[in-house]
Amino acid sequence: MAELMGICGADAAETRRMLDRMEAHVNAGGCFRVDRCERAGLGLLRFHHSVINPEPQPIFNEDGSLLVAMDGQVLGCERPRGELLRAGHHFRHPANDAEFVLHLYEQKGEAGFRDLTGTFSIVLYAVPFSRLLIVTDPFFSRPVFYCRHGEALAFSSRFNALLTCGAAGGGRLDMTAVMQFLTFQHAQYRSTFYEQVRAMPPASVLEFRGGRVFERRYWRPAYGAIERSRAACADMLTEALRSAARRLTARACRKGVLLSGGVDSRVLVAASQGELTAYTVGDWENREVRIARKVAAAKGLRHVFLRRPPDYYAQILDEAVELSGGMARFDYCQFVGLASGLGCDVLFNEDAMDALFKGYYWRRRLCLKGIWVPVPGMARFTPEGIAEQILRLPAKSMFPSQPWLLFREPWRSRYGDIMRASIREQIADAQADDAYNMVEHVGGLASLGRALQGVTCVRPYMEYGALSLDAELLKLAVRTPVRFRVGAGLLCDALRRLDGRLYAIPSGNTGMRFGTPAPVAWAAQMAGEAPLALLKRLGRVPRAYSNESWPDRDEALRAGGLRSILEATLADGEAIEPSLFDVGRVRQIIAEHMSRGRHHMRMLLCLLTFGRWFKLYGPSGAE
Repeated sequence: MAELMGICGADAAETRRMLDRMEAHVNAGGCFRVDRCERAGLGLLRFHHSVINPEPQPIFNEDGSLLVAMDGQVLGCERPRGELLRAGHHFRHPANDAEFVLHLYEQKGEAGFRDLTGTFSIVLYAVPFSRLLIVTDPFFSRPVFYCRHGEALAFSSRFNALLTCGAAGGGRLDMTAVMQFLTFQHAQYRSTFYEQVRAMPPASVLEFRGGRVFERRYWRPAYGAIERSRAACADMLTEALRSAARRLTARACRKGVLLSGGVDSRVLVAASQGELTAYTVGDWENREVRIARKVAAAKGLRHVFLRRPPDYYAQILDEAVELSGGMARFDYCQFVGLASGLGCDVLFNEDAMDALFKGYYWRRRLCLKGIWVPVPGMARFTPEGIAEQILRLPAKSMFPSQPWLLFREPWRSRYGDIMRASIREQIADAQADDAYNMVEHVGGLASLGRALQGVTCVRPYMEYGALSLDAELLKLAVRTPVRFRVGAGLLCDALRRLDGRLYAIPSGNTGMRFGTPAPVAWAAQMAGEAPLALLKRLGRVPRAYSNESWPDRDEALRAGGLRSILEATLADGEAIEPSLFDVGRVRQIIAEHMSRGRHHMRMLLCLLTFGRWFKLYGPSGAE
């Protein structure tokens, strides 16, 4: 599946009109098969690829009193399905996840949602009571946005579909979301660019009945360290990864994995026993591609190199903005279009592993002439003033680049208070009293699904999945001592246990073996850039090429089609609203970046993303 949307509580004519507009917006290219349902009080659209749960939806229970529609999949449900059969429930589609969820809800109510693992958003509708439930998974990996439309409720997994169908007409720009985006590079938690459109939190239930909206959580992360040794924790993680891999790869279909040279996707390859095809994306046959090829060969997998065309990011800009709703940097959608025509039905992507077992934001860094250098030890955090400490994290936030200077008054003066309040709201979502877990929650888990654009951009082309989007791994992660997670140490320990051959192959990020001290690996990585710098100087490769899957986006912005689009967009008053932004400041950072006086890559990519979105979808009365 790929998209799920609808409206509840509108009359038949309005329901039909809204569904027509949503369907035309999402399926303009005819990428999906569409299931459509219109009945008294409810309209539903489900777009899918007929790979996982191919049966038409919604699915009804035996007496027609309850229906379900679902985007995604539920993993490891064979045993509980048998329990439901023994309890007297009848399955017309024995392997359909949506029907399993339907009967699980009949048997256990909302408590049953805590038993689910997988990536999903679910709609349940009790026909006699006109009662709607929408359910998200613990990662918010398949986002759901919703808003009131008169006395009705409109909802959609595609943010812009709510805008084009008119559900959010006459709205106001949500400046909290805009500030979040220009600080953390994606809108966070419940915020969207429209005040009246909200994003559902992870592991939550939205109920709509009698014209009223009720929200509740069926699970919250309860942080608390397991009092065990590092070796014992590594054993637990190893077994959890094996179990998650069995659940993820159990379906009989063609499977592929986006394989980089790092540790994340390598763990999936190591833990899996079934047949996979490995795909690596890049601009040229660089270090990352060569190491990914070695990993695939060591596991006996077929490897395919997907080479991006010249000016790729200029080509994908508008589609990426559409898929992300403009609320995450467009270049994070770095697989747009590349998934079409692959020889697999399901593509696995491990972007989410950063938020679980890598402790990326805790590593100590020193700034030497604008370059952040890792040093031994962990950064120091305290619960007091934690919002300010999170804002100042260079690995996560653009706060050191003074994003408030982009805004005009009164928003420039209000920026700090708004951002700190936003962070405190996200911290309150977790049961965490340790400063490091607070950082990790805000940095990853609270808004993980909002940041996973590498996953989102696959949706129009094929089904996706991820080992890291497994609820059992999440529950283990929040209980693992922070000192073991920092720098992906525990994850590397698990990789060594899963497959020593794959562990022995150097990291594509640094060219060094896993476990190398961070400063040494960083120094080796810098030294390894010298041959590439020489090739660039000799004109053998473009300046934007890098040794990673990602290009050198500093240079990508300075040349080719992307530069001209950037300059035109940021000079367009319909894209960069003069009543909101300090146009002089925007011009200044463009000039500094193009002259190489300073690097403003992250800020410019965010402004470009937002500007393209705002011109197409922004409210007419932005204030």
